[in-house]
Amino acid sequence: MVASAHILDSLAPVCFVRPQPLRVGVLLNSLLIPHWAHHILEEIEQLNDVEIIVIATLGNSKSTSLRSEHRNAPSLLRVWRDMDIKFFCRRSAHHDALTTMRFTPANGAVILPQVSWVEGGYTAQTLAELRSMQLDILLNLSSTEPTRELQAIARHGMLWFGDEENLLADLFWLLYEKGSVLRNTVNISSSDNGTGTLAVCYSAADKYSLFRNLTESCWRRWEPVHRWLNEVTSENHHRRCDGMITLAGSSHNIPGNFECIRLLLRLLGRLVHDKCIALVEREEWFIAFRKSIPMSSSMFGNAEFTLLHPPSGHFYADPFVIDKADRTYVFFEDYNYSAHKAVISFVTIDPEGECSAPDVALAENYHLAYPCLFETNGQTYLLPETKNQKTIQLYRAVQFPNKWELVSALQENISAVDSTLLHHRGKFWLFTSGLNSQDPWFNGDSELFLFCADSLEGPWEPHPKNPIVTDVRKCRGAGQIQNWNGQLIRPAQDCSSLYGHAVVLNRIDLLSENDYHETPIVKISPDWLPGNRGTHTFNRSQAYEVLDGRILVNRLRNGHATHRFETATPLHPIYKRV
Repeated sequence: MVASAHILDSLAPVCFVRPQPLRVGVLLNSLLIPHWAHHILEEIEQLNDVEIIVIATLGNSKSTSLRSEHRNAPSLLRVWRDMDIKFFCRRSAHHDALTTMRFTPANGAVILPQVSWVEGGYTAQTLAELRSMQLDILLNLSSTEPTRELQAIARHGMLWFGDEENLLADLFWLLYEKGSVLRNTVNISSSDNGTGTLAVCYSAADKYSLFRNLTESCWRRWEPVHRWLNEVTSENHHRRCDGMITLAGSSHNIPGNFECIRLLLRLLGRLVHDKCIALVEREEWFIAFRKSIPMSSSMFGNAEFTLLHPPSGHFYADPFVIDKADRTYVFFEDYNYSAHKAVISFVTIDPEGECSAPDVALAENYHLAYPCLFETNGQTYLLPETKNQKTIQLYRAVQFPNKWELVSALQENISAVDSTLLHHRGKFWLFTSGLNSQDPWFNGDSELFLFCADSLEGPWEPHPKNPIVTDVRKCRGAGQIQNWNGQLIRPAQDCSSLYGHAVVLNRIDLLSENDYHETPIVKISPDWLPGNRGTHTFNRSQAYEVLDGRILVNRLRNGHATHRFETATPLHPIYKRV
């Protein structure tokens, strides 16, 4: 099957005004479907510009549940899979993704039960009946092969997912090789243009459980489907093919019993290693700062940093920096383990480079983090993370740097993390993560949302492309959006291997009320400092640049009673081109 990177270009005319909602047909084995497929259909029914017209079923009792698949897998793999499900089921965010349930269309879609089927495809009568529906898209959630006849049914082709046996094999070997990223895709086929694959969503892989990776992959299948529906309904979708990749079949075979035994031994080794580390050592976050290096030489400079380590029972993270007169202020999260929450603290750097002791800038009776600093119209604002309050709260400096007043809540009744403000071309832009997550399975690492307003008072309108980024490798905010030689640069966290592993600097190529696009250009890996295990915030001012890191410290040793400073020279320049 020939892949087509330009499938978006040829599936619709350049100027097409849709007189009615997008007409979608769905193929199912039966109306008894797994929860992940039910979730996709429910979400489609909620869209204003999309309508499910027809649902065609094979009329048998076979469901597309992955619990019932993989009958050809080796016995040890099936036994281990079942044990994995029992152990991790209640420890999974989408533990019921594979549970079967009956779908009943809410919007009056035509149901074609027990459509005519012969070995190798639908009969001519069934195909003619589907063509008469004048479909725009055909969504194949059945076990039907994507034949050329089916690809020609709908104006914009057919959406379908890969073979479930191949999915199991890919996830097995991903776990075996300790892969860090799950790639969530949908295949797009048309009779004229072959098949392309839309890779839209990248999430973190679990390093212990096949079941958790399986349910995460299945549940997030909605996101590439949603992306394609948005592309088709948008006026400029013929120009958007950035997400299309070449379709490649699975390069992995179904593992045998020997491979299963080896993986079980590997998982046991990982578990023992991680538990031993956790028993004798703990992570300590610290912040670091140095004078800003000119942008022309920033890729090559390795000037030394001043490290600020926290006292025992605390950690310091999320540093933001701002210049005021002849001084520089570094704000950061100051977490107290005994209080189970953090305040926003700051240090002052004088013209001679001397740094003051930390002092509290803002404290509330709830947790504060990520002190995003923002200046506009002669005022200084602070936008700390207030996820536990389910708000995004904006503060204004009454007496900088340690007296602030609450101005307003920009958003309420949401769980949001690492919110970042930008004033650009007369509009205010709010970047934030975590809006689709629900406790106790909060996940703010895989989706980035954007809102815009004419003033800080709002109203804040959601961007039509939300979530604008669905990639765990470059999603969650990692600092203030910066101007590098006339280019907007958005720092983001790479949380693929573990939370807060590295920082990726993304160039914003397009920012408008209707569209958004960015390109990764630079990465700050944790290996800039020996023993560093993660860096997840980066900011810079005219005078200083700041970042954070984390190291392992011995649990059995008493920590320092107060903060301490240390100087360290990076092993190499911290900036690496992507």
